[in-house]
Amino acid sequence: MKTIYFLPRYIGALKYYEQLFPALRTAGFTPTFLLFDNLGMVAYCRSRALLVDTTFIMHTARFHMPFVTPVRRDLARLSRINSFLAEKKPYALVCEPTIPHLARTLCKAASAFGVRTRALQWASHSDAAIHMQRTVRSRILALRDHGIILSLYLFVLNGVFYCLDLLLGKNVFIQPKLEVDTLGVVDAAAKEYFIRHGWRNAHIQVVGLADFTLMRELVQRVASNSAARALLEKKYRLTPGKKRILVLSTPFYTGARAVYLDRTGQREYFDKIFKDIRTVFGEAEADIIFKLHPREQNIYGDLSDMGVHVCHNEADLAELIALSDLYIAHPGSGANFVVRASGKPALFINFTPLLYMDVGKELYQLRSIVKTHEDFRAQLATYKAGTLPLQYDASQVDHHSLQKIVDFISERETQI
Repeated sequence: MKTIYFLPRYIGALKYYEQLFPALRTAGFTPTFLLFDNLGMVAYCRSRALLVDTTFIMHTARFHMPFVTPVRRDLARLSRINSFLAEKKPYALVCEPTIPHLARTLCKAASAFGVRTRALQWASHSDAAIHMQRTVRSRILALRDHGIILSLYLFVLNGVFYCLDLLLGKNVFIQPKLEVDTLGVVDAAAKEYFIRHGWRNAHIQVVGLADFTLMRELVQRVASNSAARALLEKKYRLTPGKKRILVLSTPFYTGARAVYLDRTGQREYFDKIFKDIRTVFGEAEADIIFKLHPREQNIYGDLSDMGVHVCHNEADLAELIALSDLYIAHPGSGANFVVRASGKPALFINFTPLLYMDVGKELYQLRSIVKTHEDFRAQLATYKAGTLPLQYDASQVDHHSLQKIVDFISERETQI
């Protein structure tokens, strides 16, 4: 049995990898998730009958001793690496270009066992050095979101791990570099980014994005197959024949880098967007589909009075795009990779002071970013009139990407 283990950091990555599983099974492999943390991923896998290995998930201790419990937990997980590789004999490990230290240690150890290791880009990677122009209030909110005491504790804990490594004379807890055989990236722009950040040109392959293949196939199927379209409309409780406007959330009230609003401000931010849409499209003309970010909670409540359908992790983004007539998102959203394969009209907005998100214009080959609500309403009117130009460049979208990714992971020669 040739098992390929995927190492997702959170459910967003997991759901991307899941799209690869049918093609990998057809190619004779057994794709399996290997998790270091739960974060709701175990339940998701079991609900969808996906193979999942929890070797490295440690049960939370009844009594958490600061510094002692994390050190003991990581030592226990580190001790399982060699036995896992020896017993499970993976065909390959697949991870993101940025992963936690323990996963890096696993990838490094895998090389000694002759296991193939691959890093696979599936989302954006913008330059962290770009000035964010954050306000003092933004920084206070970010600190409050994590908790001042918790933030200080995590900072000191990281220092403890570094000190232990110095005492032990080797990289036990802190693995500074990801060591994999090759890195697969979405397009030429992404390749240039990773080269600038230390990856060698010879170790990078442009393989595209699975969504480039799957999104195109789904859009064609929904457009040509009325029965398939009707099933999806029923699934999402959408009115047949009615125009649909898909809005993707960016959670500005959680995380660290992007925080500049509290929860009330987050709701007000998107309320203004919905009101802008309603000035151009009445409820009788169009439904608004509001897709929450995989990491955020539903803080919005019932928006049905505005004709807004709220969708969370139970919804498939590709299906929502295929069912929609207009796509609206912030320029930094990783979903902007996906929409480029759909051919759907789109608008990219940024009503925030977080200018680092505008790097998405280059990353995703976007043509313009809407900065004001007045311009947003004008662009909506242009779309309604049928004269909105396509707001992204789809020339680098490779519709053979899924097969190229399977070949990249399995180390087979691409036949396309």
